[in-house]
Amino acid sequence: MGGYPYYHSPADAPAHLSLASLQHHGSYMLSLVRHFASISLAQARAPDYTFFNPLGYWLVSYPASWNLPLTLVTLGLLLAVLAVAQHRRRLGWASLLGGALAWLGGLLLVLLAGWGLLTLIGWAYPQYDTFYDHAAYNAPVYQVALLALGGGLLLSYYGWLGRRVRPDTLLGGALLVVALLLGGLQARAASSAFLLAIPLLAATLAWALRLRRATAPASLPGAGVAGWALALPAVALLVPTGYLLLVIFGLSPLSLLGLVLLAVGLGLLLPLLLPVLVVPGSGMAPPRQQWLLPGVALATLLGALAVGHFTRQPSAAQPQQAHLFYALDADHRRAYWLSAAAQPDAWTRQVLTRPQPGPLPALYPQSRVAVMHQAAPLLALAGPEVRVLADSVTAPGGPRHLRLLVLPGRAQVASFRVAFTPGTRLAALRVAGRPVPAKSVTQPLGLALTLHAPRATGELLAVEASGPVQCIVTTRSLGLPAIPGLPALPGTVVPAPGYSSFTTQVKKSFLL
Repeated sequence: MGGYPYYHSPADAPAHLSLASLQHHGSYMLSLVRHFASISLAQARAPDYTFFNPLGYWLVSYPASWNLPLTLVTLGLLLAVLAVAQHRRRLGWASLLGGALAWLGGLLLVLLAGWGLLTLIGWAYPQYDTFYDHAAYNAPVYQVALLALGGGLLLSYYGWLGRRVRPDTLLGGALLVVALLLGGLQARAASSAFLLAIPLLAATLAWALRLRRATAPASLPGAGVAGWALALPAVALLVPTGYLLLVIFGLSPLSLLGLVLLAVGLGLLLPLLLPVLVVPGSGMAPPRQQWLLPGVALATLLGALAVGHFTRQPSAAQPQQAHLFYALDADHRRAYWLSAAAQPDAWTRQVLTRPQPGPLPALYPQSRVAVMHQAAPLLALAGPEVRVLADSVTAPGGPRHLRLLVLPGRAQVASFRVAFTPGTRLAALRVAGRPVPAKSVTQPLGLALTLHAPRATGELLAVEASGPVQCIVTTRSLGLPAIPGLPALPGTVVPAPGYSSFTTQVKKSFLL
């Protein structure tokens, strides 16, 4: 998934392909072919396996059926440690629910703050909007800012709570929530239960060590070497998973899943973090060291935002993606410039000088989605054509049987879209002799289908319908039309990926 900003854009060139990844794909394929070529495929079923590499190339592999005993042992040990903590009056069973709610409250706080930061970044830098999932080239810098914001808030939040609530209550509540998540993971995706089972088991053991060493009811003693070693499973398993989520989701709202994993990870590390964040005793002012971790998080947040700001400008190696296309409404003889971006960028602003955001029913009658558009010069572009080759009714009162020939109307049409309006009562449809699934034909919102690389001589549609047939045909050719004054793309801008980006489209309606 590396290099996601280049995905499906003209900059997605071999120069940006990792030869190591290509070799990785090839070695996997070769080993798979050799494996299956040397065994009998008469009985291909086999038990599921759990496999993961926590560090480097070290691969852990075992039968997935082992995850259930692992989960049960982990949950059993957690219940035992909770019972010991309650017996030593370090927490109460009723207050344990408050500790769990405290973790959920921290998660909500972090998610709201993360959503606010993503919204602020999108408002300040609208040019990131045209990239898939807002995954601009410097998205990792903003992701560092997102994690720093979430981590700093959670650490400050628990430092504040720890001076008002017994630390073991907070710790037990957080581990209880992770245990519930583990139960859900075991039930729904058993082969992945290790992601939470192993870190929770280690965190529970770390808590047990602290309970054993405790000398005062309100204190959590130092971690020791064993305690820090027990933090490694959470780091080794959750950090790579969170990294993959961030690579995939960029700066889209789904990148907040990284904050969920961060909250789970910090909850598992509370046996180590609480002694640093909480002052032993009650009512004491926090020493300076307790603000060290939140302070580092704040400095990281500000530094990452600064780096993101100074790396926002595109270059030839990392070009900005621009989204623009031309659409002609042949029914009303009107033309438009359109863009899927929320705002014009530095290049499209030369064309979209007075854009109007909002629905455009002339082009998209069934859509209420806002689209940025502006009137464009009217060009003499030939529109599509629908010819009725046959129209018959086999029985009185029965459905009509139509054979239609859809002609692109222009050379070099890359695709065309045929949309039947919801008022058309379709019963069956065949395209180039192939039937369209019945559940698609009879959907209440109407049927739309796209035919790629149509023949210049047209494509045949066999329609079975009751009553009139109304359809809208939109042809699409690659590239913007040659319009005088249209500015050329600079070397730092490339067309954005997408079906409509940098295309010329002609829409026409037909009532048959």
